[in-house]
Amino acid sequence: MLLLPRCSVIRFTMDSLIAANTKFCFDLFQKISTDDCRKNIFFCPLSLSAALGMVRLGARSGSARQIDQVLHFNEFSQKKGNEPDPCLKKAEQEVPADSNLEGQKEVTGSLTLQTESSKDESGLLSCYFGQLLSKLARIKVDYTLSIANRLYGEREFPICPEYLDGVIQFYHTTVESVDFRKDSEKSRQEINFWVESQSQGKIKELFSKDSINSETVLVLVNAVYFKAKWEKYFDCENTVDAVFSLSESEKKNVKMMNQNGLFRIGFVDELKAQILELPYTKGKLDMVVLLPSGSADNLKALEELERNITYEKLVSWSSSENMSEKRVAVSFPRFTLEDSYDLNPILQDMGITDIFDETKADLTGISPRPSLYLSKVVHKTFVEVDENGTQAVAASGVVGMEKSSPSWETFNANRPFLFFIRHNKTQTILFYGRTSPAHLAHASWFLALSPLSFQKPGPAGIIMDSLVPASTWFGLDLFKDLSKTDEGNVLFSPAGISTTIGMLPPMTRGATATQEQEVPFSEKDTESSRIKAEEKELEKTEEIHHQLQRVLSEISKPNDDYELKIANRLFGEKTYLFLQKYLDYVEKHYHASLEPVDFVNAADESRKKINSWVESQTNEKIKDLLPDGSLSSSIKLVVVNVIYFKGQWDREFKKENTKEEEFWLNKSTSKSVPMMTQRQSFSFKTLEDVPAKILGLPYRSHDLSMFVLLPNDIDGLEKIIDKITPEKLIEWTSAGRMEERAVDLHLPRFRVAGSYDLEAASAGLCAAGLAGSPVGAGLRAQRLLHRSVLEVTEAGTEAAAATAVGFAVTPAQDWERFHCNHPFLFFIRHNESDSVLFFGRFSSP
Repeated sequence: MLLLPRCSVIRFTMDSLIAANTKFCFDLFQKISTDDCRKNIFFCPLSLSAALGMVRLGARSGSARQIDQVLHFNEFSQKKGNEPDPCLKKAEQEVPADSNLEGQKEVTGSLTLQTESSKDESGLLSCYFGQLLSKLARIKVDYTLSIANRLYGEREFPICPEYLDGVIQFYHTTVESVDFRKDSEKSRQEINFWVESQSQGKIKELFSKDSINSETVLVLVNAVYFKAKWEKYFDCENTVDAVFSLSESEKKNVKMMNQNGLFRIGFVDELKAQILELPYTKGKLDMVVLLPSGSADNLKALEELERNITYEKLVSWSSSENMSEKRVAVSFPRFTLEDSYDLNPILQDMGITDIFDETKADLTGISPRPSLYLSKVVHKTFVEVDENGTQAVAASGVVGMEKSSPSWETFNANRPFLFFIRHNKTQTILFYGRTSPAHLAHASWFLALSPLSFQKPGPAGIIMDSLVPASTWFGLDLFKDLSKTDEGNVLFSPAGISTTIGMLPPMTRGATATQEQEVPFSEKDTESSRIKAEEKELEKTEEIHHQLQRVLSEISKPNDDYELKIANRLFGEKTYLFLQKYLDYVEKHYHASLEPVDFVNAADESRKKINSWVESQTNEKIKDLLPDGSLSSSIKLVVVNVIYFKGQWDREFKKENTKEEEFWLNKSTSKSVPMMTQRQSFSFKTLEDVPAKILGLPYRSHDLSMFVLLPNDIDGLEKIIDKITPEKLIEWTSAGRMEERAVDLHLPRFRVAGSYDLEAASAGLCAAGLAGSPVGAGLRAQRLLHRSVLEVTEAGTEAAAATAVGFAVTPAQDWERFHCNHPFLFFIRHNESDSVLFFGRFSSP
């Protein structure tokens, strides 16, 4: 047991990190999806979490506490078990032999760590984050999932050695020295190039022109690349033109892929929605689709689903108790999604405010100079879903499809739906999205990045079991907020945003403190006393970051079956002095290095360099993460997370089966979309607590899956969104709730992209008012941008994300019908860790 003096109790495990990431995913989705229900959404929660995780590593006092609350790091708990915990073991070994045992507290069923500051929390958090990243990044034969992090620091800006050590150890990255001050535009291009290379050219210009200027001192970038084939391919001959229905009066034509087979499928009774699991090769990854039942207004049905989705509900809906393998006739649109988000206002609205305020930000764990604050968080994503996989060329088949036999379950995604891609072992949601016909296109990949930038002000106890639910909470809350302002497609990466926030310097975490504590170091304070205080802050949060490291390591394990890449990087003003221990922690837990750049003299060149890195990390899927003018000469630090995913379905859709079908936006409006179809066995569940059904589409190797939540009614999505909780989401998609069912699947081929400024979304965290001391306050977060892109095709999915942070189901005898011809929710999950990588809503082809 790690024993440290004084107050706060923290508990840690990797499962806690995954839970936190998933909760954050839904929190973020709620924020993103509020604007326009007709807009597609796609983001990478893992990318954002990784990028923010690197910032979290150097955050202190109130700034740290705000990050912890928004990313649900403050909800961690650890149950005792026989399996050794390397992060805790390391922490115990670092405790001096003569440690004072006074104040030791044993809590039944949990390991309790009593700590004094956020330093220890950030260190353990980064440790677990590093483990998660490593686990996810393992290369498999059947898919590619790569995670890359990088820090770009101004060459003359001081970075704390301990912070550098942390990002190296946990985020597997180093600090690249750049000249932000004298040539910010060149630095921006360099960063953008790295992102582009890491994303296989899918994300370009993550940082737009003028988003990095001469005042920029540090840029953190994370890139995730995913590529996988369906475990059960969609036959291209079965892809036909079909109608995607938004409502009775609004319909659009799409390319609909079709296949019949055994899939895990379930039904959410309370929301009248289907949930379907589409596995990628070998089942390590799934796409989960939540499809509301067809109704007069499918957009409203999707909104209802979005309002009700939570981490707990997702667990319930996707559990083996709710989903089972059945023969399902699946119709799923072929689509491409691309999105870009400026996350500053969204994150501020969610409660992360201090790090964006130059008078309150405390990022002294990154640099000894008490003058850093966060200026920008950008997230950019791209995904393509088609019949064969993410590398296959999208094509429409003209082969006629017969009507589903009564012996098949029907899953016809011809209306707005939600989906996410999950790493199954860790249960990490990699990508989360909502579909909307207005933005359907062709492509084939996933990616997520998370850059956060810090600006210098002008004059004047965590366990993995709760970490992932906490992230899911955050992502779901964010999704609900975004849904309120965006009626169209929504796409973001809760894992990416969580990682980004996790990388926030410890002094950026937290909310309020006593008046005495709020006073920065005075002139009488010595440099050594300040540094010692900052080091204690890092030590306090080490276990949280260790858990984050474990989750990210698990997700990032090399896999030949798909590509999933998570990358983090800090871009720091070269003249700014960052706390070395913060840099060490970010390197240790997030594998993110600090790259010195010249924000002061060359902010735009630095912005281009960051964008270039993001573009390279996302296979050019995300370009200009940081737009023109987003960075100024006062910038000191940019934290970037990138997630790139590319995987093939375990069973690909045949292109010839993709036909134009109607996608119903509501009972009166439809749009023609390319609808992919196949009949196979899928994980399926008809949900009881919401009127929807959920389907799991595994990618090759079954590490990752896309889950689709399809409302029963055409306009049922809006009705079930409010009822979705992270607990329900986990329950719905758990192996015990979903069962293999024969499903007649109809899924649109679609493309979703999202771009969000999450600054407003982070404001709610400030209201928590957790205790803590903003010692060494100086950094504040100014902008939190998130961009994501996702494309679903017959072959599989390709997604990228960057953060700079229906029809009533008729009972069938044997085959379930899962016809995604109206708005639905979906997410991609890492199955082993239960981490939600991407989360989205599709409502506008």
